[in-house]
Amino acid sequence: MSLKPKTRNIGLTVMLIGTFISSLSISLLSSALPRIMREFSVNATIGQWLSTVYILVLGIVTASSAYLINRFNSKKLFLSGMILFLGGCAVSIFATSFTVLILSRVIQACGAGILMPVTQVVILRTFPVSQHGKAMGIIGLVIGVAPAVGPTLSGLIVELSGWKSIFYLLSVISIVVIILSVFLLPSVEGKAGGSIELVSLVLYGIGFCSLMIGVTNRERYGWTSFSTIGPLVAGIVCLYLFAARQFKVPLPLLQLNVFKDRNFTVSSILIMITYISMMSGTMRVPMYIQSVRGLSAMVSGTVLLPGSALLAVFNPITGYLYDRFGGRLITIAGMLFLGFGSGSFAFFGIGTSLFIVSAMYAVRMVGIAFLLMPLSAYGLRKLSGEEIAHGNAIVNSLRQMSGALGSSILVAFMAAASANSAVTDIHGINVSFAIEAGLLIIGLVISIIYIRNER
Repeated sequence: MSLKPKTRNIGLTVMLIGTFISSLSISLLSSALPRIMREFSVNATIGQWLSTVYILVLGIVTASSAYLINRFNSKKLFLSGMILFLGGCAVSIFATSFTVLILSRVIQACGAGILMPVTQVVILRTFPVSQHGKAMGIIGLVIGVAPAVGPTLSGLIVELSGWKSIFYLLSVISIVVIILSVFLLPSVEGKAGGSIELVSLVLYGIGFCSLMIGVTNRERYGWTSFSTIGPLVAGIVCLYLFAARQFKVPLPLLQLNVFKDRNFTVSSILIMITYISMMSGTMRVPMYIQSVRGLSAMVSGTVLLPGSALLAVFNPITGYLYDRFGGRLITIAGMLFLGFGSGSFAFFGIGTSLFIVSAMYAVRMVGIAFLLMPLSAYGLRKLSGEEIAHGNAIVNSLRQMSGALGSSILVAFMAAASANSAVTDIHGINVSFAIEAGLLIIGLVISIIYIRNER
């Protein structure tokens, strides 16, 4: 994609703003969740679906992004995504039941699933390979920082004017972005012809949705019930059939042969581990502060603020460090920071100083800054042509799916470890973060063994 620098920068700025608010929406209800749970009389396992269903649908739509990007005009795609996102926000504003609120999140995610990959691929195609670390640092300010900032921002908004104000804010910004996009975005045509592999998309969507339903049903029916085991088995079978089909059809939904590249495979695994930690943390830490300690959403947002700020500061820095030194040391450092910060929550109590809670959350965010975007650049660096679109779609989709599924599993463990599964307690928080720390130790071992600097 060849664009003049000025045209590129103006257009990308508008796209980044739109992508930022759609990424922000991933976790923007985190600090509002305890209040929404009380208003609609739902427990933590059901309430967290407001975030996980968004991430889940985001992952399903993202899986089709390689086809959409290679087939359609990028400007029309972006505008379509923004209009869908705006429509979902409008439904949220007028939601009178938890079911309608869930539906609104599905609509928002359909739009966001288009916005993120389009913006990311446009940026990668307009920057030279030698600057991909810098480019991914820019993307990191959006995709990485926005979900981390969400709990802080929502805590402030909810405390001042209620949770529906979140969607009023998103709607106003969406309208501005749509107007600017009409006039400022370059119109880049996709390739003619081609069709989407609908069977693969259905198998992919049903597979992950079934896994999510199985995990959610565990609380009501237990792990040994057919209501839990049935959806889990169905999900695994559908995902197996999906993977097998990608190697048999002439135009696969996702070109899974990119996993032949070791860098891509290793980075994908580590990105999934990182995103599970990130997204589950944005839900469980506000629950710890509000539900366990009985503090306000304003306090919750303030405690998370330093970590969000550090993530924003370190994202471009880690992109520069990746270009300068390669991925090995950065990845190992990131896993150490994230593991130490997450592991500390396993020892927190009801009376733990909020300063320590804020500091350890900040350490977690620094670790995430060292991981997400440098790992994305590391994994995509050897891909070219259409492989970039497919590799990007796979990474984005796996990131969202692992975040949704992993968060649900950790929240389920948190609920199971709590004395009353309907009410989160400190023991449940400790157990869930201990499990997360174990997962991050596995990530550290993988980083030490498999991440290599290839100049």
